[in-house]
Amino acid sequence: AITSGNAPTVNLPVTFNVAASISLRYGLATEKVNELDVNGTLQLTPVVLSSEGAVITAPVTYASRSPSIATVAADGRITARLGGQAWIVAQTSVNGGALDSVFVNVTRTTGPVLRADVTRFDYVRNTPFSVTLSLDTRGATVGAAQFVFTWPTELATPAMLRLTATVPGTVGSPVIVTDNSSGTTRISIASAAGMTGVITLGRFDFIPTLVGTSQFVLRHVELLDLAQVSLLGNATALQYPVVIK
Repeated sequence: AITSGNAPTVNLPVTFNVAASISLRYGLATEKVNELDVNGTLQLTPVVLSSEGAVITAPVTYASRSPSIATVAADGRITARLGGQAWIVAQTSVNGGALDSVFVNVTRTTGPVLRADVTRFDYVRNTPFSVTLSLDTRGATVGAAQFVFTWPTELATPAMLRLTATVPGTVGSPVIVTDNSSGTTRISIASAAGMTGVITLGRFDFIPTLVGTSQFVLRHVELLDLAQVSLLGNATALQYPVVIK
């Protein structure tokens, strides 16, 4: 809005400089959430697009929101430094600028990993999606274990996800108990013969009900080998952002 104390008797010359908008895409759709062992590296390709969707050449800079956990070099190479989670941001200043981010989970170099098959963090309201949890024993033999999976339930404030179905895995006879009011699921597995490799714990089907941001959180409660010795000292449990649009 342009105003003048002398209007409408005085003309107000105005010049507008119009530049085409751009967007930046950092990593493929299956590379928005990543997992690295400590000292592992990852290089993702940023793509700058014109308003018509054509690829254009533009300088891109990078930043880590948690540099003690993961660093990023000037050429975009990400290096895991310490166990935890980090956002890595790619940005360009051309035509007003644009940015995009990826999420990195950093695990211990050895020991079991409790993870989900999550490769993205943004979901569309009312569009169903599924999350499958698994335990990668990474060489250990597990006799019994308990885990907790927390998720943003529609019964909380704000409401976000409705759990519509749960399908247990087959190894270790998973027992899944869910409290929808708190968005908390407890999973137990056991085997007298021992369990190795990647153990599917269960699939969880969700419908996003409200826009917002939250996270999936996985946690070890108990992790025992066949001799009932705890494996928690070297175990890693991951977290994942959830953004409903």
